[in-house]
Parts: sequence; C-alpha cells; structure tokens
Amino acid sequence: ACCRRGGLCRTERALRGQDQGVDDYEVICVNDGSTDGSVEIMNRYVERHPGIVHVVDQTNGGVSKARNAGIDAAQGDIIAFCDADDYLVPNAYRFLLGYCWRDDIDILKYNSVTLDNRMLKIWQEPEILSKSVVFEGCGQDFYRKYHPCFVWCYLYRKSFLSRHLLQFGKQGYAEDIAFCLDLFMHNPRCLAVDANVYRYTISEQQLTRIRNKTSMHKMVDDLLNLFQKMNEYAKMYKELAASLEEHRDQLMLSCISRILSADYDNDNWYDVKRRL
Repeated sequence: ACCRRGGLCRTERALRGQDQGVDDYEVICVNDGSTDGSVEIMNRYVERHPGIVHVVDQTNGGVSKARNAGIDAAQGDIIAFCDADDYLVPNAYRFLLGYCWRDDIDILKYNSVTLDNRMLKIWQEPEILSKSVVFEGCGQDFYRKYHPCFVWCYLYRKSFLSRHLLQFGKQGYAEDIAFCLDLFMHNPRCLAVDANVYRYTISEQQLTRIRNKTSMHKMVDDLLNLFQKMNEYAKMYKELAASLEEHRDQLMLSCISRILSADYDNDNWYDVKRRL
C-alpha cells in the first residue's frame, strides 16, 4: 500500500472501531512492495491484534494485484475494500451487515464523502445513519442507474465473486471502474442504502494525481482498454448499449485531458488517435 503513515493509523483505528466480535471479522493488509516502513507498522498491528489482522507481503505489482491478493486471502462471507488513507464512521460495518445476511443480496451499496486535507480538519460526522433503501434489483439495472466507479463503497458476497471468477485486471488506472463493469454485467442481486459511512481522503501524493509523461501514457492506455471493454459489453447486451456508451462518454474528458498531458511523438499519437 502506498499511503501516509497518519492515514494508515487512521484506517487501522477505523477498522477496529466497527463493534465486531474478534471471531466475526478479519483485517487483511496487503503490502505491495512498499519501502516506507508500512510493513513494519502492519506487523505491529498483527502483534497487538492476533487473529484479526493479517498481512500479505508481496513484491510491487500495483493496486489490482494487491486487491486480488486480499480477495484470495479473505476467509469471510462478506468482503469490503478500504484504502490505506481512508476510514469509515464507527460501527458502519456492523450497521451495514444487517442488510447483508438476507439470502437474496450479493452486493450492498452505501455512500461516501471525499475529503482533502483541509476538509479533514473541519468535517463533522453525522450522529444518525440513514436506513433508507434507495435501490433494490439486479446488477444490470443498477449499472444503468448509477454507472458505478469505485470499489470501496460496496460489500461483496465472496461466493458471488468466486463463482464468476471476478478479480481485478492488469490495468493500474481505472481498475475499479473495470472491476465494477465486470461485476455488474454478471447481474448480482443488489441493494443500495442511503447510509453515508465511507470517507475517501485525497492527497497530492496519490498516484492518480501525478502527471508525468510515463504515467500519462499508462493511464491513457488503461482508459482505452476500458473503452474497448465497454464496447464489447454493449455488443453483448444490446439493452445496455446506450447506458454503456453514456458512461464511456462521461469518462472521455478524463482521457482527453491525459492525452494532452502525455507529450506523444507522432507515431504514438497516431496510434492513440486510431484507437479512439
């Protein structure tokens, strides 16, 4: 995990503050070849919370490989992702799991707030969590309504992921959009609640905010591969074609912005133009 030390500690405190019994949950920390001392911090958490915190240590392979390692290591019935700088409100998972034990639910959606360093200092958490159900239905209808992009605002039934061999692909940018696309095209049974529990924090050090020639080339390639995947699903599911095309067009501005920052030579530019 690439994270700030303070962010890692905040995440760890939040995951412990979920009012779950020690036999009811596990926290899997994936160290993706970090060199900033994160693995030593994680191992101290293992010593403090044996049986709850587990560390998967691997050579650097990127966020997709790290998340796949977490999925493979998970022993529970329900999986959630929490990035290294992020956190949840106290008891959020306990609150959400009440919906998940229904046999007809594969995916549970909840809400999030994005906070930068300034907002983190002044943000006030709500005292009461909403229990309103705002969607119930199949995954393809959910995709048509929401165009899901982020993987950390869902609870996933592991048996559904395993049954459909759903994992993250090789791309390092927009990998969450690609995963959500594959997930919801497999038509899971979905429930969405208007409970605002996840806090996504942003910093200048995050990989998606770095703009250099090499990173821009990789991001453009990942986005073009994502567009191709969307086109293939549009051919496969004619009734979803308009929604898939709309989502693709929403992402096009991000792609064009990165193309303009990529400083392509003539040959590479014509190749990108052809793929577009």
